Amino acid sequence: MQAAEKRQLDSIKSLYASAFKLKLKLQELMFKLETQGERCDWPNYLNTLGLCASELNEIRKFVESERFPQADSLVLTPLLLSPDPDPILGKATEERLSVFNHDSVPQYLRTRLDPHVSCLLNFFLF
Repeated sequence: MQAAEKRQLDSIKSLYASAFKLKLKLQELMFKLETQGERCDWPNYLNTLGLCASELNEIRKFVESERFPQADSLVLTPLLLSPDPDPILGKATEERLSVFNHDSVPQYLRTRLDPHVSCLLNFFLF
């Protein structure tokens, strides 16, 4: 592995760790809202909200810094199209996408219009 690839991989791992911390804080915040409702401890709630804001700020600074090189040219896609469910892909996407096949590729890679937009376009053109 070349040095540039290693730096990119380290940058992605660092960004993922920050995003994961933000996700945990947001889950904690939502849990507090759902369980405590009107009896919410506002100082604690605002403290958690402040931690979320600081995590977002940290992610923004990291992405804008020179430690995250060539992020705009980096493309991450699965290496294989398969009609069978892929447990690794499912785990990586938190079960939002378990199959990367010929039907899902155009939607996720944005090479096909949204069905609603396509319908409107056909309506206006014909």
